[in-house]
Amino acid sequence: GTLFEVKGNVETGHSGSTPTVNLSTGATIRCVGMTKKTGTSYLNWDGGTIQLTGNEPTIDGFTQIRLGANPCVLDATLLDGGSLNVNAQIVSDPALNGADDGGLRVRGSQARAVFFRGSVGSYTFKGPIVVESGAALGIGDIVFTTQPVRLQAGAMPRVGGDNATNP
Repeated sequence: GTLFEVKGNVETGHSGSTPTVNLSTGATIRCVGMTKKTGTSYLNWDGGTIQLTGNEPTIDGFTQIRLGANPCVLDATLLDGGSLNVNAQIVSDPALNGADDGGLRVRGSQARAVFFRGSVGSYTFKGPIVVESGAALGIGDIVFTTQPVRLQAGAMPRVGGDNATNP
């Protein structure tokens, strides 16, 4: 596969632009985090891996993350400490015309949880969330409405936050 490595943050949305990042099967983006400067930006994620490094990285650099037909991997195995926070709207790619997307696979260690921190309604993608063995998924202050969450042997859920809801 192809590795695109950034030693800092991937920054999107500079003044007057509407950037779109396309990540597909076989490709990996390795970075400290993803942040948005100004404006509107999108991630079309159809397979492929986002691998975060550093301490307490955040993915908040996209107006919308659109999941395609292939499973997308969110990898927290290289974190120096803390947890990975995702604060972006995640939806099914409109090009799927209502068909299920490939969902998300969460990879990491139980000491390094992946937390989804968007507001209610931020996560309307249809595919499953698969938490791989050894990974921890933290769900705080959000509601997953349509996605099944599958925990593989050795995975750990962490549910918390003032408004956490498990439908």
